[in-house]
Amino acid sequence: MLEDRLEPFRAAIESVQRLLRRYNNRGVIMGVSAVAFLGRPRLTADVDALFLLAVAQIPEFLENARTEGIRMRPILPANTGCC
Repeated sequence: MLEDRLEPFRAAIESVQRLLRRYNNRGVIMGVSAVAFLGRPRLTADVDALFLLAVAQIPEFLENARTEGIRMRPILPANTGCC
């Protein structure tokens, strides 16, 4: 059952949802980043989200994310051979 497979991600998804609410739901929780970067599906052990923010909001956003226990994964430059 899909819900059972998502259970390990429940706490992370709920944290991201709380953060989304702080920013008037200007963003999405998605699970397609690996496909976009790799060009093929891959099971990952994380939750991907995209937020629409002004540049001036980024420091506050990062602090709020830390408060929620969310760790940011650095974006790697293209052609690094990752994954």
